[in-house]
Amino acid sequence: MGANEKHAATYHGGEYTPTTAVVHSIYMTAWNSTVDPVDQQEVQDKARDEFTRWLETVRAEAKAEAWDECDDMWDAAHSLNHIEPWDHLKDNPYK
Repeated sequence: MGANEKHAATYHGGEYTPTTAVVHSIYMTAWNSTVDPVDQQEVQDKARDEFTRWLETVRAEAKAEAWDECDDMWDAAHSLNHIEPWDHLKDNPYK
């Protein structure tokens, strides 16, 4: 998506996907607003760890889905050309 499309999506009612940094900032701000300043560092560390685990899970799910889609496309391409599909090099490592 180019700069013009991003601008249109952001300011003219299109779909907008925030960056990871924006989501992380919002998450941390929400945590910080509910904590006593004395415990803030401990809570920030916990929130950062939770966010990191969540993000790693989302990324792993996206990679697994992409792997499966490519695997399906590979099989379909070989069946159209009447070529026997060879065994895959390995199973989906993201599942």
